[in-house]
Amino acid sequence: MILLFSNRKVNLGQQGADIFLPCENPIGCEDVLLATVNAAEAGDWIVKLVPSPPQGNWNSCGPSCALLADLVRRMNAREHDDSPGGLRYDQVNKTYNWIFFVPGYSSTASSGLKKAKQLEEEYQANVMLFSWPADPPAITINPIRAYRQAQAAARVSAIQLDQTLEGLNQLFADPLRQSIQPVGFRFCMLMHSLGNYVFESYVKEPIYVGETGIFDTIVLHQPDISKPRLHEWIDKVRFRDSIYLSYNTYDSVLKFSGLINDVRAGIAGGDDPSKTVKFIDFTHGRHIAADHFMFTGLDNKIVQEACRRMIRGVPGRAAFNLALDGANGFTLHPDTNTYVLSDPDWQMNRR
Repeated sequence: MILLFSNRKVNLGQQGADIFLPCENPIGCEDVLLATVNAAEAGDWIVKLVPSPPQGNWNSCGPSCALLADLVRRMNAREHDDSPGGLRYDQVNKTYNWIFFVPGYSSTASSGLKKAKQLEEEYQANVMLFSWPADPPAITINPIRAYRQAQAAARVSAIQLDQTLEGLNQLFADPLRQSIQPVGFRFCMLMHSLGNYVFESYVKEPIYVGETGIFDTIVLHQPDISKPRLHEWIDKVRFRDSIYLSYNTYDSVLKFSGLINDVRAGIAGGDDPSKTVKFIDFTHGRHIAADHFMFTGLDNKIVQEACRRMIRGVPGRAAFNLALDGANGFTLHPDTNTYVLSDPDWQMNRR
């Protein structure tokens, strides 16, 4: 199952994901759109907008609230549907796995949905996509200007991210966990690249009061955010089990970002004096090369399993106690709380 939350302007004259435009919804700064999404033939999408509460007021009754309430009812009844677009259920672990995914720079609504679909299939999970206007016009004509526009859009989108998480707290996560017979339920927040800047902007705002506490795990994947300033805000983040930050020193996308910004956390990790964040160094993994996204489509069993464990919430060191595919797994460097992927053949295997 894929649900889409968005603060994009829509054009109802279009079809599929093309209804979502590369600019903010002008109706109100707190309006969040909700849609159900299914994959159609020829790579298109069947998108059904659900009327959302005005100005983010999730306490008002309406179709969007009813949709989430019905989802809670179905999960409490242990219903599931493994057909395309159905409600996924891990029958081995008796758990509904959910991923709240925030994509990065240049991600259109369609490309965000494509990654959401890949995550759904790779991890047998249900996915909530937060599609923000990360794809300003003229990316190829004036890439630096377009990138700065996307950074500005990320800061603005923090408000709608807040409204979305407030709604999910009230109408989805809390009712599931407070049920008389709680259902198996794991909730992961996964942010990629500049999507992490939406998150940083949100956490640094006064509106943030720990709404991310609904998530079992939070993953800052290849974050296009400042390494030197990470320590200024990261200890404010609330979560249930673990928070991770992954990086790859050779990340080609973040190398470009580093030319017009300070050092990126997705290249060099970060400084967290509280040792709350678990840093994951993917640099020396085979087939990592200059990759910018490792959660799908990567030919490396160690990384695949580590990503699966992060999403499903395997706690602490157990998530990285791995020895697969001829690699040594991860080595913990306790002074920086960093798990370093060790692969003796990484130089020969870099593509």
